[in-house]
Amino acid sequence: MKRIEAFMLSEEASSIPPPDPAHEFALSMKNASFKWDQIDALSTSSSETLVSGAFDSSGETEEGAKDQGLSYLPNLNLQIPRGSLVAVVGPVGSGKTSLLQAMVGNMTQTQGTVVRGANISYASQTAWIQNATIRDNILFDTAMDEERYWRVVRACCLEADLRMFPNGDMTEIGERGVNLSGGQKARLSLARSVYFNAGIVIMDDP
Repeated sequence: MKRIEAFMLSEEASSIPPPDPAHEFALSMKNASFKWDQIDALSTSSSETLVSGAFDSSGETEEGAKDQGLSYLPNLNLQIPRGSLVAVVGPVGSGKTSLLQAMVGNMTQTQGTVVRGANISYASQTAWIQNATIRDNILFDTAMDEERYWRVVRACCLEADLRMFPNGDMTEIGERGVNLSGGQKARLSLARSVYFNAGIVIMDDP
């Protein structure tokens, strides 16, 4: 109840500006700083971190960022050209996941400017699976394009998985993907991200 109370009393998340298709870069940041939203530990011994719209499941230790009011990612300057492939490399706890969350818009921006030149699809480090059919998990409320759909299934190596299920891609997935293996969850999450056909695709060690 205390955790729910803290969530309900927290400030509303600020909306993310729409993509600017005329922008020179796919994504750019200028003197941008970000922090994780904080809530006070009301009666718990451990601090809880609240992230606007999502949670950071990276398992990385970022204790220095959890001091109230401090920017965890300060003064970022970044320009990613359209059509480029960019890899973010660093040790555990260095903030790779936080940087990707900032790109997506799940961290609180405290200063600077961020311009996203296209819509974004995101494949998280821990696959997020709906309690729905495999097809519904891939389409994610987008229109069905038969030819594209099966190209995505092949590209994400899901064909062998579908042959194992009694109803193919119409097989119902249990709560949190209970009837899928870890690899199947990852491939399904990847297929959803690819099918969305976004201008920017962000993958957090999927």
